[in-house]
Amino acid sequence: MKKMIATALAACVLVANPAFAQDSKALAAAHGSAQRWLKLVDKEDYSGAWDASASDVRANTPKMAWNMLLSATHLPLGQLRVRKLKSTALDAGGKRVSFEFDSEFEKDNKVLEKVTTVLDKDGAWRVTGYSVSAD
Repeated sequence: MKKMIATALAACVLVANPAFAQDSKALAAAHGSAQRWLKLVDKEDYSGAWDASASDVRANTPKMAWNMLLSATHLPLGQLRVRKLKSTALDAGGKRVSFEFDSEFEKDNKVLEKVTTVLDKDGAWRVTGYSVSAD
């Protein structure tokens, strides 16, 4: 019974607030895109990560330069041990979402990874920025 009430309340909130439902869908889609992109980076498939990046990245950054940059940034960390979502920020226009992850790698134990996604020209969420800093 409690589960039915909770489901009914959730449905009422979504119907009463379609902007909330849209934001939730956008966040879920952007998060999925960021996770898929990070898996490519974790596998050291930097060319695949470039291919999966936003059109502005591909237009402004040659693939070879991208590969060198990601190799220099990510390889020294070693293998990923743990990655936990720390925060999510949706911009006011709903076209950009930033994620921060508390991550642990084998060589550089604790770092903060920031992944920024953008709603690309074709309507798909894609990564437009990535940074790593000491946590």
